This record gives sequence, C-alpha cells and structure tokens, in this order.
Amino acid sequence: MNNKELDNILDKVSADIRGEEVQSATVKGAAERVWMKMSAVEANAHQSAPAPAERIEGCADFQSLMPAYLRNELSEARALLLVDHTHECIPCRKALKQARTARVAAAVAPRRQAGKSSRYNLNPVILRWGIAAALVIGVGLVALPFIQRWAPLGGDLEATVQAAEGQVFEIADTRSAPINVGGRLDKGDGIRTAKDAHAFVRLGDGSVIEMKERSEF
Repeated sequence: MNNKELDNILDKVSADIRGEEVQSATVKGAAERVWMKMSAVEANAHQSAPAPAERIEGCADFQSLMPAYLRNELSEARALLLVDHTHECIPCRKALKQARTARVAAAVAPRRQAGKSSRYNLNPVILRWGIAAALVIGVGLVALPFIQRWAPLGGDLEATVQAAEGQVFEIADTRSAPINVGGRLDKGDGIRTAKDAHAFVRLGDGSVIEMKERSEF
C-alpha cells in the first residue's frame, strides 16, 4: 500500500467522521457527565481545606480561618479578630502571609503558562509588521535631531533676557553686540556674560536659565 492509498483512506475516514450526526441525547449525556466531574472536583477541593473553627481557642483555630478570610467568606467580627491576632502573633502572621502568597501564585500560574504558550505562536504577518515598525522608529530616532535642527516643528523659538547684571552680549554669526534686559534672541543666536556679569534667560517654553560670569549659551 503506497502513500497515495493511505491518504485516500484517511480522507475518507475524516469525511465520514465529519458527516456523522451525533444524537442530542448523546451530547446531553456527555455534558452531564462533565458537569458531575467538575462538581466532584470542586467539592473535594472544599473538603480538603480545613473547616473554620466554631470556637477560637488558639493559633490553630485562627489559622483554620485564614482560607475563608482570603476568600472574603468570614463575618466582619471574625475577620477583625483574625487581623488583630496576626498583628500580635508572629507565627500566625507568617502563616497568613504564606497563605496569601500561595493563593496569588495559584492565580498567576495559569496566566504565565498561557503567556508562555502564546509567546511562540506569533503570526508571521504580525511579526513582519513589528520588525518593520521597529525599523521605522529606529530611523526616526536617528533622524529626529537633524529634523529639529533644519526643519523645526513650530513653537516659540525665541529667548528673552529676563534679568541681567553687568555686561551681557548677544552673539549672532560673527558679530557681537550688547543686549539689555528684555532683549530677544532668535534661534541660533548666542549670549555671553562678561567678567562679574550675571544674567537670567527665559526660553520660549517658560524655563529660565541662569548664567554666571564668563559663560556662554
């Protein structure tokens, strides 16, 4: 029997299985059996947990209340008693912390498992688009300083001498000239303070730069 004959047999069996009609009674019976098994598992889980003590006489009784406390099933009075006791009793405080940690770990474990299983199931199209987006972002970050240098995207590019003491000079191209309080500086201009001079320059975004003597900005 060659591979082609095996493929034909498998195709025929698959078609027969897909075309077979399942009776509603069979489906209903299977659903009931699944529900009974789930109910039994849940009942066993509740039975395995220690039953809350009716009378609280010691640390063991307080620790038996912890599972119900973490499920928010305790009455307000018992919850307050348990919290007060854990503030005073170090072993019970450690037991409550361990129970809370185990509960959180049990809740997080399925999510981590699902994340691991889906990590390697990325759609190739999504993967290609992600790589392309990363390349575009990388090129944009490299080109951004040049864009801001030669084609600034709007905004107030001026600066103003807000306060000055001593001689302050504006530097534009190859020339320099004194500048007084209130004088404006355009983009690309510089400002320099002489000896014993001091100045405050307010930028277009509202920030203020303090310049000490013999400094340039």
